Amino acid sequence: MSQAEILAQLVDTTAQLPGWRVLRQAVEQQRTVHLAVMVEPYLSYVLEGKKSIESRFSKRAIAPFRQIGADDLVLLKLAGGPVVGCFTTSTVEFVNLNTRELERLRTDYSDAICADQDFWEARADKRYATLVGVSDARELRPAPVAKSDRRGWLVMQTTQPVDTGDQLMLAPAAGRLGLWPWAPPAGLPAGLALPGRQDGGAAG
Repeated sequence: MSQAEILAQLVDTTAQLPGWRVLRQAVEQQRTVHLAVMVEPYLSYVLEGKKSIESRFSKRAIAPFRQIGADDLVLLKLAGGPVVGCFTTSTVEFVNLNTRELERLRTDYSDAICADQDFWEARADKRYATLVGVSDARELRPAPVAKSDRRGWLVMQTTQPVDTGDQLMLAPAAGRLGLWPWAPPAGLPAGLALPGRQDGGAAG
């Protein structure tokens, strides 16, 4: 399924579930919506407020690198399972990695990422990093999603990749316009956003 089809399915299947209005509001407000696949214990750390930064590392410049901004909605999918939570992005930092930059991230963000030495050693060969500030993390009633590929991150609603230059972005994601490539569910406005690129990355 495409990103737009996955989003349409989620909007439809969660319409009556408590707490899921956060998704419909994001769609109505034309905010960018992401789907992040996570493993335990990191998923629980986010929902418990222990993990204040979600990070993604990759060898290629793939999502969410330069495709995410402040005030985006990130849905949290358990690897191999349903969507069980969400958060709003507060800040975003994009980093072109080298040995010095990786060490800076380890020194500055290990506690916020909940990362140990093994975590950093496993990312020594990565070239790109995205650090996403977590705010308003909340659990949601579990909702299945028809995603069968191995991508770790989907940009399901956006207009275009965010490109802020070299490193840091603290800008809100307001004013993004576009068109849905499918008919939106009843009650949602037309004229929303195109799906993003089909990419993924190493979670952290």
